[in-house]
Amino acid sequence: MIKRIVILMAVLFSCFICTVHAETEAVSSNDLINRAKELDGQTVIYSGEAIGTIMKRDDVTWVNVNDGDNAIGIALSEEQAQQIQHLGGYGAVGDTVEIVGVFHRACSEHGGDLDIHATSVKVLSAGYQKDLAMDINGMIFAVMVFIGASVFVCFTYRKARMINNAS
Repeated sequence: MIKRIVILMAVLFSCFICTVHAETEAVSSNDLINRAKELDGQTVIYSGEAIGTIMKRDDVTWVNVNDGDNAIGIALSEEQAQQIQHLGGYGAVGDTVEIVGVFHRACSEHGGDLDIHATSVKVLSAGYQKDLAMDINGMIFAVMVFIGASVFVCFTYRKARMINNAS
């Protein structure tokens, strides 16, 4: 008897999960831009790298998430924002996050901007600092070009001076 109840609950729970995800569409930034009118007010799944700075404005915290094509502003709670530990920028790769939230093509709450109001935030992979080792070959090439340009300028200046003195 208990075994049948557990199996029945598992089946019902599976149906519930399928129903919840059936209403939510995974989208790219290009989808959001190109299908803005169609997706307006819909719950979407958007994934990408958290970049820039986490910004606190009044009761909303903002982060930009870039999927490789465009960055979309995400409005989230302070608790959700605390899950994001690394932000992308020069010398750093940000956390890869999955945002589930309501898409707004012209959000009346936030000045008419295109944004997503996050209902959940999940960190898919942690970000990290990049190794910014200097390129020795590039540096040698740059020094050689600088020396060559300096020699050229010196010879050109001397020749112009000699021509002006001869006149």
